[in-house]
This record gives sequence, C-alpha cells and structure tokens, in this order.
Amino acid sequence: MRQALGHELDYRFEGQASSKAEAVVVLCPLPPPEGDLDVLLEAAAIDIEGAGDAVRLALMSAFRDWRADQTVTHARLESLEISSDDPIPAILDGERFTLGRAECVTRVRQAFYALRPATEAEAKPDPLS
Repeated sequence: MRQALGHELDYRFEGQASSKAEAVVVLCPLPPPEGDLDVLLEAAAIDIEGAGDAVRLALMSAFRDWRADQTVTHARLESLEISSDDPIPAILDGERFTLGRAECVTRVRQAFYALRPATEAEAKPDPLS
C-alpha cells in the first residue's frame, strides 16, 4: 500500500498544526453565486494505515461521501503548505507534474475572467441610448 501511494507528506492547513498523510487533495471551487464572497479552496488529507483503510475509503467513495471517511481530514481554506523529503508527485487538471519538496497552495481571488451569458436585465437595450 505504501509503495502504491508513494511517500509520506507533511501538510499544514491554514491555521492548524502540521500533520502527515499519504495524499493531499485540493479542489478548486466552482464559480460562486452572486454576492457570495466566501469561496474557499477545499482540501483533504488522506492518511491510510493499511489495506482495511484503503478498502473502506473505496467503499465510502463508491456509496457515500469519501470526505466522511475517518482517514480523511477535510477543510475549507485560503491556503495550505505541503512538504516532503522527495519531490512531490502531483496531478493538475489531469496532467502529471513533479513539484518541489515544499509547496504552498493559495487561492487567487480573481485568477481570470470568464465569459458568461447575459442576464435578462443586462440583455435589455437601454431606451435612452
């Protein structure tokens, strides 16, 4: 099991003490509803001790919410730190990368602008122009 997951990572979620896990997952938020300014990253650290933990996590993933498994530490946050004795393997948007030995993941409030359909109010022409 340890061979499959690689080496142990040290992680620190914002405002919490440092801890260890086999994997750290960071999920980017979906676009917020209008007026919702509290959109945070979702992070989870997975600490599997053996085959039993792996099987239970797989079952939780298939039939319930994997975040509810006892091997998962879950948080919503602005930033987190991840470090390891070796370079950190990562998957970013489906592509494999090798990160450095210490990385900080931080939410960027306005990383890009996206096109969206106009609302009815925006689509109506102004009769005075």
